[in-house]
Amino acid sequence: MNRLIKVAHQVGLELELHASLPESFFGLYYQEEGFQPVASLSKEIQGRPVLQRVVLAEEIGHHLTTQSHSLPRFFSDYRDTLSVSRNEYRAMRRGGELLIYPEEILDALACGIEEPWDMADHFGVTEEFMHFRLSTWKISGK
Repeated sequence: MNRLIKVAHQVGLELELHASLPESFFGLYYQEEGFQPVASLSKEIQGRPVLQRVVLAEEIGHHLTTQSHSLPRFFSDYRDTLSVSRNEYRAMRRGGELLIYPEEILDALACGIEEPWDMADHFGVTEEFMHFRLSTWKISGK
């Protein structure tokens, strides 16, 4: 978690705990023109370090992959839904790269940690996030 907090500060992302995010939201990234970008984490995930790491990594991913100012929006048409899905994918992919480097995956494999659920425990992430990370990882230079 400390590594992620350090990255957030290095890239100019303000972190805050928020008691009233929309239902089923554990994190929210937003940037209003003229203000510092913010990653807001739900107080619901306090005391749940694995979920905190995954949510914070994804919110940093949003910051690193968002091209313009963004405020939370809700969509009703399919094109907007696809756009949101692409943005979520990019953010999760970048967050996964921040949390688990390809070399760390190789090291885990070399140590006999081969199952996604075992890797999730080893890296301190959710099993769902580990499956996603394994589906997107690349080895540098290969």
